[in-house]
Amino acid sequence: MATKLRVIFGAPSVSWGGLFTPEAREREIAKFKRQLSALKPAFPGVTFIEEELRSRKDFAKLDEDRGEDGLLFLNLTGGTDEAIFKALDQGLPVILFVEPYSWHVWCREALRTHPNASKLMLVSSSRFDDVAAKIKVVEAYKRLKETKILLFGNWETDDVKLIYGADSIPHYTIADMERAFGVEIKRMGLRVLLDAYAETSEEEVASVAAGLVAGAEWVVEPSLEEVHKAVRLYLAMKSVLAAEQANAITIDCLAFLRDLPTTPCVGFTLLNDGGTCAACEADLNSLLTMLVFRYLGDVPSFISDPVIDTARNSVIHAHCVSPTRLDGTHRERYIIR
Repeated sequence: MATKLRVIFGAPSVSWGGLFTPEAREREIAKFKRQLSALKPAFPGVTFIEEELRSRKDFAKLDEDRGEDGLLFLNLTGGTDEAIFKALDQGLPVILFVEPYSWHVWCREALRTHPNASKLMLVSSSRFDDVAAKIKVVEAYKRLKETKILLFGNWETDDVKLIYGADSIPHYTIADMERAFGVEIKRMGLRVLLDAYAETSEEEVASVAAGLVAGAEWVVEPSLEEVHKAVRLYLAMKSVLAAEQANAITIDCLAFLRDLPTTPCVGFTLLNDGGTCAACEADLNSLLTMLVFRYLGDVPSFISDPVIDTARNSVIHAHCVSPTRLDGTHRERYIIR
């Protein structure tokens, strides 16, 4: 679904900011409408709902629910404080664009201490295009709320599994994560995946495996049979994701080493290539990070265990399930081993 961004042209006074006449104010509103129109083509997935605040009476409009996912408040004159707080009261992401010299509401202590201050993004700039990066944040926020994660793990509690004990967060549950990020996390039994693995067609496995091998720089240790197993598991994961209408997956692969026909590493790489975030070891924290970067950058994301070698001035991404299409389109060179 499209992201709905409510754009507020806040110009309730004709004094501060150099807009000393109603005519000057209208010219200012028209100028920013033109700049917004020029920006819209960069956001085909965003519906912009425009609204003008020309007097204090218009502030009541902010109490109306327009079904928006966030607000872009353009502070064009003074006298906007109450309206900005009304916008924040909704609990949605708010981008506050302040043109230099237009008003000093941006530095008010009441903004910093507002209960929803964490959802305020300030842009104080003479370049309107600087709001573009913040609009991407609102888009990512909406997409997270539409995200369904499949979690394959066999631990009994609802605690979020952490890879390193030193990083543990006491009393942090899957429900806490769902509330914080707006995602849906569905715990799955391994039998669902194994059944999908068994039902995958030999023809599709052979076709995908042939393309994977043909595109590799070289194949080191794995036999063709092992490549087929990895591809079959990839297609099984893809099938389960489609059946569940989910768009992210993580598997406690180390715990399931004896139960799975092979590791899901190749499958994770291919899923990430296609824009579906896939993380190993049932690492929900890393998967959420992947999702945020995926939605902000519109390119595949990945995780790894980085190894630093200062003597060689290098970073080695070990235990890596990187996509091969790092820019989302062109395939990098890769080795199968």
